[in-house]
Amino acid sequence: MFYATLLQITLYLLLFLLSIVLFILYKNSLKSLQYWKNKNVPHPKPWPFIGNLLDLVTLRFTGGICLENLYEQFETPYFGIYIFHYPYLIIKDPELIKSMLTKDFQHFTDRLFSTDKKYDSLVSNFMFCLQYSEWKWTRSKVTPIFTITKLKKMLFLMNDVADEMIEHIEDELNKGPIDIKDICLKYSMDVIATTAFGSNGHCFKDEDSAFLAIARQTFHVSWGRFIAQTCLLLAPRAISLFNLKYFDDKVTNFIREMSWDALRKRMNSTTKRNDMIDVMKQILQENPPKDNTESERDRIIAQVGTFFSAGFETASAMMSFALYEISMQPDIQNKVREEINTVLSRYESINNEALEDMKYLHMILLETFRKYPVIQFLDRTCTKDYQISNSNVTIDKGTLLMFPLFGLHYDPQYFPNPKKFDPERFLDENESGIDKQFFYLPFGKGPRDCLGKQFAMQEMKVGLARILSAFEINKCANTPDFLKLTSKGFITASQQKIELLFKKIS
Repeated sequence: MFYATLLQITLYLLLFLLSIVLFILYKNSLKSLQYWKNKNVPHPKPWPFIGNLLDLVTLRFTGGICLENLYEQFETPYFGIYIFHYPYLIIKDPELIKSMLTKDFQHFTDRLFSTDKKYDSLVSNFMFCLQYSEWKWTRSKVTPIFTITKLKKMLFLMNDVADEMIEHIEDELNKGPIDIKDICLKYSMDVIATTAFGSNGHCFKDEDSAFLAIARQTFHVSWGRFIAQTCLLLAPRAISLFNLKYFDDKVTNFIREMSWDALRKRMNSTTKRNDMIDVMKQILQENPPKDNTESERDRIIAQVGTFFSAGFETASAMMSFALYEISMQPDIQNKVREEINTVLSRYESINNEALEDMKYLHMILLETFRKYPVIQFLDRTCTKDYQISNSNVTIDKGTLLMFPLFGLHYDPQYFPNPKKFDPERFLDENESGIDKQFFYLPFGKGPRDCLGKQFAMQEMKVGLARILSAFEINKCANTPDFLKLTSKGFITASQQKIELLFKKIS
């Protein structure tokens, strides 16, 4: 009886202490959630502990769609939100976005995405994680690989991969509908294998390919990876607390092993392929590692990882979306195929000049990036206090900012009938300059825009041109009428398989 009473007292005491802790956390949360009110910045009413992204926490929508829903609630040029108890400023006005990303860039030089070098020495050296001074030096070393001359030299590598892709599709024709997500994944991984690692990925020829296994693991967003990515982007202080990493160890170790193996071979060779291995070789020669620790080696090879992370997922997802939309609208498919065939009749192969002449294919890709922005929002950290023009609001140093791509890309004042896939919006690109406006931001803009934009566009154009010139693609019974976007992760991707019927053009 005495022990039962003692147990009850202990339990009540623990509950009492827990209540006190929760009350203190609740009060601190409420205090944190006064930030935008004190700044006189419009904002939706937040929930204690989780802020304004209840739909993200419950996985009802992607982060991009959550921001789009909030975007539609405000007519102001900017508004504040809370993610957990962290305040974020959401920028809607294209002119203000333009100022922040270009003219006033020195106030917003850093990304909010960061990792702890102690726990994730590879990803922490990826270009999009670097602070301004490190980023500036690294970008200067990597930029030469993306010149027009270098990209021209990579075309033959992409065409070789496309040859294997066409052969693979032909082998699959009699087996029924083809999953284009799988086709595009293999194509983009093989392109990255040859251009970044100087290796043949064999993704189309070998289902047990190490590159293919890593590609599939990277595209699969497990619960662990989703939580890690969410914290890395939205709750950066949780990184060191929980030892979070962007990639699984298997992916990280693969990048390390493949990169160092390729680099060792290149260091002992006079071969020059104008690829990422050549860039690593130059960095190693100009700024050799201080010691032989893993962190120092990671500093050298990190940009291969950047290339892998940014290039592989972007091209794979966007090619899948483009083929899906083309299959749903036969008139668009017929028009782009006619253009491709006309252009190819003037050239012996798909070269740089041929790609430049495929204007409608370019418009299709621009519209694909509008409707399915691969990165759902741009982010910046305020690195110097900033006074918003024509307002009394000062953005404090350390404030986190987001530019909501789904909100901007689906705003009818910029894109009428935004849910319709319509490449014709970009018909007068050179005159109206939609691609140059700051309400269209699939690759970012300003000094910290996507360095690999032209590489990704070239890779996708080669793949799409080869597929559409060889096959007619149509929807089948398994093709979804509407694509549902996965709510796990911040790379825009479809939840479902995208199966299409392929018919060889004789």
